[in-house]
Amino acid sequence: MTFRESPPSPDSGEGGGGTPSMDTAAQKFLEKLDADGRLSAEELEKAARNPNNPLHERLVWDNEVAGYRHRIEQCRTIIRSYRVLITVNKRSLSVPIYIHDVTKSEEGGYISAASLRDRSTEDQHATLLYEFSRALTCVQRAASIAESIGSDVDASRVLKGLEKIVDSLSPPAEEVA
Repeated sequence: MTFRESPPSPDSGEGGGGTPSMDTAAQKFLEKLDADGRLSAEELEKAARNPNNPLHERLVWDNEVAGYRHRIEQCRTIIRSYRVLITVNKRSLSVPIYIHDVTKSEEGGYISAASLRDRSTEDQHATLLYEFSRALTCVQRAASIAESIGSDVDASRVLKGLEKIVDSLSPPAEEVA
């Protein structure tokens, strides 16, 4: 198996883009660790404790910093976990109370989903673009896994539908900075 690292997803909590590419030594190490087709975070952490391990520098070894980051991630999980049941046109929907604030991409943070109704159309479209782009990424991932194992699952209609939604929410090319 050949490992190729992708950039973090928007929802990964890594702040995006700051993760270095996986080098050949790291690839070889993961291939060796993955000899039986399985890999666990615990095995990787244990092996990466060795300062000579090619993945050692990818982890935070200062427990105070790592503990703080872990607690922040736990707080994000808590914030994202709260939902409210609302009724729209006689239809009940379970909606997150807080959603990612796309207007504060540098700082991160959340806004109440209810407050999105009072925001600009631009903010609403940017939020929907973010959410549907995440969904598209998840379906692309599942479709590529299905294809890689020779499954006859056909996700093309779902992919095309999500791509159409993402395209409709994306700003015209001349507006993209």
